Amino acid sequence: MSRFIFIIAHKYIRGHDSYVKYSVDQINKLYPDSLILVVDNNSKYFDDISTKLESYKNVRLLENKLESKFECGAYLCGIFYLFQNSIKCDYIFFLQDTMIPKNAYLPRSSVLSVLSNNITQEIANMAPLTVGIIDDYLNMLHQEPFNFNIEKSCACSSFVLQYDKLEKLSNYLSKIVVKTREESIAMEFVLGRLLYLLNDKKYSDIDGPWEGVICDRPDGSRSYNCFDVDPYKEDHPYYFLKKIQNKTERTVDH
Repeated sequence: MSRFIFIIAHKYIRGHDSYVKYSVDQINKLYPDSLILVVDNNSKYFDDISTKLESYKNVRLLENKLESKFECGAYLCGIFYLFQNSIKCDYIFFLQDTMIPKNAYLPRSSVLSVLSNNITQEIANMAPLTVGIIDDYLNMLHQEPFNFNIEKSCACSSFVLQYDKLEKLSNYLSKIVVKTREESIAMEFVLGRLLYLLNDKKYSDIDGPWEGVICDRPDGSRSYNCFDVDPYKEDHPYYFLKKIQNKTERTVDH
């Protein structure tokens, strides 16, 4: 049994850089003997990427055929694969394809978010439509709506989960369908709430909070801009590096 499993939510669009092979190489270097599931969200030219990964014995290439897409659907597809094949581990890393492992992290908690947004800062710029979607999703999950004035929370799309929490997460995600970028943004806030609940109502960040486009180290010093950072830089001090590409369901191949 592998101690770690990685589920990477993948969407490749020609004209945008793909970091998935580099991420796989980093995982193999930092977390030897891990199983890696690359779950593709119906990329038109996925063969551009899959041919580079077929030789890796610890990589499984999956196509997300669920109605739900983006991270939510890809993660759920990966979870179903684990259940269907009776594959277990200690911890599962759920990663966006633009969240790149840079240094080895050994989990010490049941649930940890890799990179999170402070909800009080994000809500000021959030469209009313997104707020409505958040409350709709929470209602589907029989959760109380957010009180954005008083509730401390976070939004995230990449996280680490202890295996014994997996069934509960699967039950949550199975009730949600994400098809658009707006719904995906809303789901980040819902996921922040779910991770809080799964972690016994505690917040736990690996790399500290993400303030806008600037990532802040836990000691308060600012490290990099997520839009123009070089993901291949070797001396990056975080456990994971975020490279923003702003891909949506309307982004076209070139």
